[in-house]
Amino acid sequence: MSAMVVVATQPDEGAAEIAAGYLRHEGIKCIVVADPESLSLYGSASKATHRVLVPRRDAERARALLLRGTPPARGARLQAALIAAGAGALLLISLLGWLASQRR
Repeated sequence: MSAMVVVATQPDEGAAEIAAGYLRHEGIKCIVVADPESLSLYGSASKATHRVLVPRRDAERARALLLRGTPPARGARLQAALIAAGAGALLLISLLGWLASQRR
């Protein structure tokens, strides 16, 4: 295996594993390691900043894939938009109900 290089730094282990899973799905071997400096800050490896490393030969492709966005990231944006739309619809229904009650 060639030298490993960092292609992403994530705020916690879960986010790093999501990015790594996406890269693995795309055929890129990778590993996730905790940032030693953040381990002392948080005391828990799962809450520490984590780095995603890939072989040097795959680094450019991996960065491009991660910049494009992992499927969960795109899904999270859609989920947030749907939640906002649902909240807006509930607000509108509540407002219409209140207006109807005022007309009585």
